[in-house]
Amino acid sequence: MFSRDRDSTRSSQLKEQLGHQLTLMCCKDLLPFSIVDNEGFQDLLIANKVVSKKTEIPSRSILSPVNLNKIYNYPTITCDAWCDKYKHRSYICITVHFIDSTLQLHRYSLKTQPFDEAHTEEAIKDLISDVLTEFGINVHNVIVVSDKGANMRKAWRLLNVIHIFCVAHGIHNLLMKDCFPNMHYVSELFDKVQLIINKLRYRQHELENEHFQLDTKKYNDLFSSINKAGEILDADLASTNLDA
Repeated sequence: MFSRDRDSTRSSQLKEQLGHQLTLMCCKDLLPFSIVDNEGFQDLLIANKVVSKKTEIPSRSILSPVNLNKIYNYPTITCDAWCDKYKHRSYICITVHFIDSTLQLHRYSLKTQPFDEAHTEEAIKDLISDVLTEFGINVHNVIVVSDKGANMRKAWRLLNVIHIFCVAHGIHNLLMKDCFPNMHYVSELFDKVQLIINKLRYRQHELENEHFQLDTKKYNDLFSSINKAGEILDADLASTNLDA
């Protein structure tokens, strides 16, 4: 009798674990939960000895909402590193996202800090682990969203966490690397916009001073300050042929 109870408990645990993995698969690949009812899918699980019979496969009602609710309890971490070309410094930001019991989405920036060391997978792994530990978040109980950078992917493998690629980064790379460079007028426009941005960065402190002076004078010289800022930009832009 005790042997049957142990076997029943083990079978139940395996079924629960399989249900969790199948739910993750459906969420990652945007598959319907009804896939578990497909005969071909069931035969695949049996043929590969994942289960021995169809009754061991979790039903779609188990995947949703039971396992889906468990997965939504996983906080999501987004992480990105970038370089400030003006100040010649690198930064990294870690943000946590989660849904509460009323299905309201919350997001909080856990940390944004300089990241001047080499952006290796080990450095990223250690930093993320330290930040999550600092905020009491179990590193093995999160889902991470980031770009497809080799260092990022290796860092998540080292942490052994669930990793999903960022769709926005994928669209950005598609447009900036594969589409816009082949569109002559768009590429030319981007070059001009980038030139203006560079000039604004170069004159950042002067523009900020104009803003502070404006605030000090309580907006009495509003138009004068605007004109002064315009003169600063015009002087720089006039020295560069934007139509080149």
